Amino acid sequence: MPETTWAALFSFDEAARTLTRLTAIAPATLVTDFDTAEDEYAKSLGEAVGAARKAVDLEDDLALRATGVGVLVDARRRRVISALRGDR
Repeated sequence: MPETTWAALFSFDEAARTLTRLTAIAPATLVTDFDTAEDEYAKSLGEAVGAARKAVDLEDDLALRATGVGVLVDARRRRVISALRGDR
């Protein structure tokens, strides 16, 4: 058999497998399935944006607290030095 005949048989078999897969799809549910998937995707994106905002807020809070701790440590050091010197 020539190579072109084998290629045609392969293409026919591949097309038959594709049609078999397509028959398993119910056209009536495609729109509903797509809408459901799209809604779930949008919900997930919204949750991801919310989580990213929360992470930024937490990082900002952490930076503020670290700054506050640094100020408190510095003030304590100055008070200890002042107490050791006998300052009022």
